[in-house]
Amino acid sequence: MGISLFPEDGQDAEAILNQADSALYEAKKRPFGVAFCNKQQAIHNKRRLIIEQGLRKALVEPVIEHYQLFAVYQPLILLPSQGLGGFEALMRWDHPDFGLISPAEFIPIAENTGLIFELSRWMLKTVCQQLVKWHDQGFDFKRVSVNLSALELMSINLADDLLAVITDTGAEPKWLKFEITETALMAIPEQSIDILQKLIQADIHVAIDDFGTGYSSLAYLKSLPATMLKIDQSFICNLIHSAEDQAVVKAVINMAHSLGKCVTAEGVELQDQLDFLIEHHCDVAQGYYFSKPMNADDAYHKYAVIINSMDDGAH
Repeated sequence: MGISLFPEDGQDAEAILNQADSALYEAKKRPFGVAFCNKQQAIHNKRRLIIEQGLRKALVEPVIEHYQLFAVYQPLILLPSQGLGGFEALMRWDHPDFGLISPAEFIPIAENTGLIFELSRWMLKTVCQQLVKWHDQGFDFKRVSVNLSALELMSINLADDLLAVITDTGAEPKWLKFEITETALMAIPEQSIDILQKLIQADIHVAIDDFGTGYSSLAYLKSLPATMLKIDQSFICNLIHSAEDQAVVKAVINMAHSLGKCVTAEGVELQDQLDFLIEHHCDVAQGYYFSKPMNADDAYHKYAVIINSMDDGAH
């Protein structure tokens, strides 16, 4: 129940009903299911509604140029050589009224409204089409990571659905890696393991994202068919000044290697952080120290040229 009051919350019936509707969003989050109108909440809910409506329009092909969804690519850097180890594909949205909206804002809305399934398929299709183009250009992009939502793991047909999208675009499974958060995996571990095993069998790699922020059971961790653990950036940002974070990072690297998995450190921004990771044998690093996420053309020109020039030098 959302409640608004006259005349404080509006001067006519339409305004009063709109404010009550805004309060309803807040009421659904509360244990007793009741909330009074709050003007700040009303502004937030109005923006949320506009974003939800915009997402629906963005997923309709004829108007996509006006509600532009697009993919950007952040490089994954091999350590210690600092060669290209692949990319992580990230979704961005340039809203016609709000400009660039953070995924931290629109992805939760997509999850709450069920739009996340359409959005994820759009992202995978877009990335696969780009990989086909890069492959035709002779670009050795290694593997490109695509993030999966926790909600998607609830579908037992997820692996088959993902492979169908890949096949339809002409891409190859060996070009891809899927990332899923540790928390999402632990919500339904048995089903998650079955899905990941199907992806691994199809020659797709799997990374456990935000590792260290959840509460993985070691019994599940040793049986997860993941090829990589990604240390959450919260452990990297204070790495140089925090003995606790250093201990966690070293422990994760050692444990992952003992289980035959590689380790990626997210959020690397400083030379000292990079030096620590190299010293302790981290496999891959990612962050603004190397590059911000960039569009596909910039990624090609920056890294394909480097690879080509290295190849020329070798010959």
